Amino acid sequence: MKKHLLNVLTATILFLMPNVNFGNSILPPNLGAASSFAYFTADGAFAVTGALTIVTGDVGNDVGAFSAFPPGTLIGNKHHADFVTAQAKIDLLAAFGYMSTIACGQEIGTALGGGTILTPNVYCHLGGAATLNGDLILDGQNDPDALFIFRIGGAFATDFNSHILLTNSASLCNVYWQINGEFDLHGTSVFMGTVIANGGIHITETATLLGRGLSVAGAIDLTNNTVTVAPCLPGGCTIPTLSEWGLIILALMMLAAGMVYIRRRQYSFAMAGSTDVPQEKQSQFNRRSYFIILAVLLGIAMLVFAVEIIFSIAVPVRDIAGALVSSVILAYIIHLLNAFRKE
Repeated sequence: MKKHLLNVLTATILFLMPNVNFGNSILPPNLGAASSFAYFTADGAFAVTGALTIVTGDVGNDVGAFSAFPPGTLIGNKHHADFVTAQAKIDLLAAFGYMSTIACGQEIGTALGGGTILTPNVYCHLGGAATLNGDLILDGQNDPDALFIFRIGGAFATDFNSHILLTNSASLCNVYWQINGEFDLHGTSVFMGTVIANGGIHITETATLLGRGLSVAGAIDLTNNTVTVAPCLPGGCTIPTLSEWGLIILALMMLAAGMVYIRRRQYSFAMAGSTDVPQEKQSQFNRRSYFIILAVLLGIAMLVFAVEIIFSIAVPVRDIAGALVSSVILAYIIHLLNAFRKE
């Protein structure tokens, strides 16, 4: 039985460890203080035209005029030449510089779209400007951490009614665009990902950006647009995959089975009418034992995350949340198995 419990504990540790590919050195850029911004320019004016503009996320600039909200609706905070924008400027310049060092995985042409399907990679067109015409489909291959990085050597513009589409667990939290020039998003287009441009960002009427528009140098102007910062915390918070849902359901089933077993034991003791039944036999749950096991599991999980941070390995928020939730459930299961062993 002790060997069995050791195997359970070992499996628990492996389950708590997030999936990490130590052989893959490509990490998403660290936006730092700029990560909360839906729109930010380090050096340039910021303007909104039209009361129909709706932005979810922070907005601001560090240098230049600021004329926005009103008009428009802002679900977030405005920052203009304050300590937040000063730090965001530093972090954004560092992120842009980092992206310039990422090696290209595949060269792409001047025209994107047309129903093209791309898998996770670093895509580069460093020869000048490029455009998006039609639909560009990003296939995550059932990996919610799949990373897509695009490096454009000049300006980048979308034609009308162009779209970025995500499929097979691809997350807009893991899509990044480095544009060494202006970024123009034209009407009825829907664009996804974090744009870091070295030029102005211009969003024309009826265009939608799901992600971020960040500029190291250039003006930002919006005209009756819907803009939503990526709906995830740093690292990306995504819907569990099918296999992860299976593990969650299995854990909940084991939890339910354990609770039923305890109820039956308590009912059996009550029906026996014994007055000298030991207190520990009336319930299989021991709070002190449970919390000791839980503390050990959480300690192991935090140690793993600390090692990852030391080695600059990105830790998705979904992994941290998953570790906390699974620790609570697995601690109960291990405690229950230990209670069975003592009988």
